[in-house]
Amino acid sequence: MLHNISTAIKITFFKFLARQITITYFEKWVYQTADLEQALKPDDYIELLSLDFTQEKNKYYSDCRYKITKIIEKYINIAEYNTWKLEKLLHDFLDRKGNLAEILKQFYYLYCHDYGFLKNLGLYYLCLYYSHDFSNHSLERSSAGEIAGIEENLSDILPEVDGEIQKVLSWLKQGKIKIINDVGSIYGVDYIDNRIKSKKSK
Repeated sequence: MLHNISTAIKITFFKFLARQITITYFEKWVYQTADLEQALKPDDYIELLSLDFTQEKNKYYSDCRYKITKIIEKYINIAEYNTWKLEKLLHDFLDRKGNLAEILKQFYYLYCHDYGFLKNLGLYYLCLYYSHDFSNHSLERSSAGEIAGIEENLSDILPEVDGEIQKVLSWLKQGKIKIINDVGSIYGVDYIDNRIKSKKSK
């Protein structure tokens, strides 16, 4: 059963899982966050304090991250985490944070990994990709130059992409799309589609 942790702690857990903060940063945060002890079960809190965070700098780095992740996963809802991660990607694109072509590429991968409601965003990326005649290269192996070429021409469709992103954000906010856990799915996630049938294909 999930504990009722604060939003601030939950967001830090999300950022760690998304690799947006380092193990070194996480270590400092653990020791500086007074209410963390009350938020976690005693055994989990003690285990977190006993971890060798210096493992980030040697071959045991992945082992340390794995142990932290196993503790964190007890206190979050994976569906809620996946919703947060998707919303962040959507807002990053609207706010022009990071490589826009790479973000659009992530939408394509999410569409392929059971997020069918991202179809339009995924297809925007495919259209840009193949318009540059990169058909002899896999999407996974796109070079920096190819990505730059895609991003350069992205400006032509930015209004359309922004509009589609706003639609997806509104679906999530209004509960028309609700991401859920699904252990039976190959990717462990699924979603409930509450949009009216006439709009599901748009």
